[in-house]
Amino acid sequence: TTVTDQRAVRAVLAAEIALGRVPAEMPHNNPGYDILSVPQPDANGVRGPSVFIEVKGRVEGADHFHVSYNQVMAGRNTPGENRLALVSVSDRGPEFDEVRYITDYFRNFSFGGTDAAGVSLEWRKVWAKAKQPH
Repeated sequence: TTVTDQRAVRAVLAAEIALGRVPAEMPHNNPGYDILSVPQPDANGVRGPSVFIEVKGRVEGADHFHVSYNQVMAGRNTPGENRLALVSVSDRGPEFDEVRYITDYFRNFSFGGTDAAGVSLEWRKVWAKAKQPH
Protein backbone atom coordinates (compact mmCIF):
# COMPACT_ATOMS: atom_id res chain seq x y z
CA THR A 1 0.00 0.00 0.00
CA THR A 2 2.92 2.39 0.60
CA VAL A 3 3.99 2.12 -3.05
CA THR A 4 0.38 2.65 -4.19
CA ASP A 5 0.00 5.69 -1.93
CA GLN A 6 3.28 7.21 -3.11
CA ARG A 7 2.37 6.74 -6.77
CA ALA A 8 -1.06 8.26 -6.17
CA VAL A 9 0.39 11.34 -4.47
CA ARG A 10 2.99 11.78 -7.24
CA ALA A 11 0.25 11.56 -9.88
CA VAL A 12 -1.83 14.24 -8.13
CA LEU A 13 1.21 16.50 -7.65
CA ALA A 14 1.82 16.25 -11.41
CA ALA A 15 -1.87 16.98 -12.14
CA GLU A 16 -1.74 20.08 -9.94
CA ILE A 17 1.38 21.37 -11.68
CA ALA A 18 -0.33 20.80 -15.04
CA LEU A 19 -3.25 22.91 -13.77
CA GLY A 20 -0.84 25.77 -13.03
CA ARG A 21 -0.92 25.47 -9.26
CA VAL A 22 2.00 25.02 -6.87
CA PRO A 23 1.35 21.87 -4.83
CA ALA A 24 3.07 20.85 -1.61
CA GLU A 25 2.83 17.39 -0.10
CA MET A 26 1.86 17.53 3.55
CA PRO A 27 3.57 15.41 6.21
CA HIS A 28 2.22 11.86 6.36
CA ASN A 29 0.65 12.54 9.76
CA ASN A 30 -1.31 15.58 8.52
CA PRO A 31 -4.83 14.63 9.65
CA GLY A 32 -7.06 16.21 7.02
CA TYR A 33 -5.46 16.29 3.58
CA ASP A 34 -2.40 15.13 1.65
CA ILE A 35 -1.65 18.10 -0.62
CA LEU A 36 -2.03 21.85 -0.28
CA SER A 37 -2.02 23.47 -3.71
CA VAL A 38 -1.66 27.21 -4.20
CA PRO A 39 -2.68 28.96 -7.43
CA GLN A 40 -0.13 31.05 -9.31
CA PRO A 41 -0.78 34.79 -8.98
CA ASP A 42 -2.64 36.46 -11.84
CA ALA A 43 -1.34 39.51 -13.76
CA ASN A 44 -2.29 41.73 -10.80
CA GLY A 45 -0.48 39.53 -8.29
CA VAL A 46 -3.72 38.15 -6.87
CA ARG A 47 -3.93 34.47 -6.01
CA GLY A 48 -7.10 32.45 -5.95
CA PRO A 49 -7.94 30.26 -2.97
CA SER A 50 -5.70 27.37 -2.02
CA VAL A 51 -6.94 23.86 -2.74
CA PHE A 52 -6.89 21.12 -0.08
CA ILE A 53 -6.58 17.65 -1.59
CA GLU A 54 -7.13 14.27 0.01
CA VAL A 55 -5.56 11.57 -2.17
CA LYS A 56 -6.92 8.04 -2.35
CA GLY A 57 -5.01 5.63 -4.55
CA ARG A 58 -6.12 2.09 -5.21
CA VAL A 59 -4.87 -0.66 -7.49
CA GLU A 60 -7.16 -1.17 -10.48
CA GLY A 61 -10.13 -3.31 -9.51
CA ALA A 62 -10.31 -2.27 -5.85
CA ASP A 63 -13.75 -2.47 -4.27
CA HIS A 64 -13.61 -0.01 -1.35
CA PHE A 65 -11.57 2.72 0.25
CA HIS A 66 -11.57 4.34 3.67
CA VAL A 67 -11.83 8.03 4.50
CA SER A 68 -11.05 8.95 8.10
CA TYR A 69 -13.17 11.16 10.31
CA ASN A 70 -10.54 13.93 10.13
CA GLN A 71 -10.40 13.74 6.34
CA VAL A 72 -14.20 14.00 6.10
CA MET A 73 -14.25 16.97 8.49
CA ALA A 74 -11.46 18.74 6.57
CA GLY A 75 -13.58 18.32 3.45
CA ARG A 76 -16.62 19.76 5.17
CA ASN A 77 -14.65 22.71 6.54
CA THR A 78 -13.10 23.81 3.22
CA PRO A 79 -16.11 24.13 0.89
CA GLY A 80 -15.21 25.01 -2.67
CA GLU A 81 -11.51 24.45 -2.09
CA ASN A 82 -11.61 20.75 -1.21
CA ARG A 83 -10.88 17.93 -3.63
CA LEU A 84 -11.07 14.20 -3.13
CA ALA A 85 -8.48 12.92 -5.62
CA LEU A 86 -8.90 9.33 -6.75
CA VAL A 87 -5.99 7.62 -8.46
CA SER A 88 -6.45 4.30 -10.22
CA VAL A 89 -2.98 2.77 -9.97
CA SER A 90 -2.23 0.53 -12.93
CA ASP A 91 -0.19 -2.65 -12.72
CA ARG A 92 1.18 -1.66 -16.16
CA GLY A 93 3.15 1.21 -14.60
CA PRO A 94 2.81 4.85 -13.48
CA GLU A 95 2.31 6.15 -17.02
CA PHE A 96 -1.04 4.32 -17.02
CA ASP A 97 -2.27 5.65 -13.67
CA GLU A 98 -5.47 7.66 -13.93
CA VAL A 99 -6.43 10.68 -11.79
CA ARG A 100 -9.92 12.03 -11.14
CA TYR A 101 -11.22 14.69 -8.74
CA ILE A 102 -14.44 15.35 -6.89
CA THR A 103 -15.02 18.81 -5.41
CA ASP A 104 -16.79 19.08 -2.04
CA TYR A 105 -17.69 15.40 -1.87
CA PHE A 106 -18.23 15.61 1.90
CA ARG A 107 -19.97 19.00 2.00
CA ASN A 108 -23.27 17.61 3.30
CA PHE A 109 -21.97 14.41 4.87
CA SER A 110 -22.89 13.76 8.49
CA PHE A 111 -21.80 11.01 10.82
CA GLY A 112 -25.15 11.54 12.56
CA GLY A 113 -23.79 11.70 16.07
CA THR A 114 -22.08 8.32 15.81
CA ASP A 115 -18.60 7.63 17.11
CA ALA A 116 -17.32 6.46 13.73
CA ALA A 117 -13.63 6.63 12.94
CA GLY A 118 -14.40 7.17 9.27
CA VAL A 119 -16.40 5.89 6.34
CA SER A 120 -15.90 3.08 3.83
CA LEU A 121 -16.86 4.02 0.27
CA GLU A 122 -17.39 2.00 -2.89
CA TRP A 123 -14.58 2.80 -5.32
CA ARG A 124 -16.54 2.23 -8.56
CA LYS A 125 -19.47 4.44 -7.53
CA VAL A 126 -17.29 7.33 -6.37
CA TRP A 127 -14.99 6.95 -9.41
CA ALA A 128 -18.03 7.23 -11.72
CA LYS A 129 -18.89 10.63 -10.18
CA ALA A 130 -15.34 12.00 -10.43
CA LYS A 131 -14.06 14.22 -13.24
CA GLN A 132 -10.75 15.22 -14.76
CA PRO A 133 -8.50 17.24 -12.41
CA HIS A 134 -9.80 20.77 -11.94
